[in-house]
Amino acid sequence: MKNNEGFWAKEVLKLIPGTPFEGIFVIEATDIKRHKTGEPFLRVVLSDKTGGFTALWWKPPKNEDLTKYKKGDIVFVKGTLRGY
Repeated sequence: MKNNEGFWAKEVLKLIPGTPFEGIFVIEATDIKRHKTGEPFLRVVLSDKTGGFTALWWKPPKNEDLTKYKKGDIVFVKGTLRGY
């Protein structure tokens, strides 16, 4: 645990739904989508050597260029794993 807020994700397979986490992952795929309001959000597939998961960046800053995120990029991610 880190500051009782979550944990550093050493392996995707060890992520626990509902628990905040942070870690470094490889982007496997990206897709820019739009809310009903027209605002963009990013759907991205992230992975490490143990597996992968789909992440959603619901509210990126208005000036964020979502097209800059490409397959193969290494990114730092902080969030909470949820199922839907």
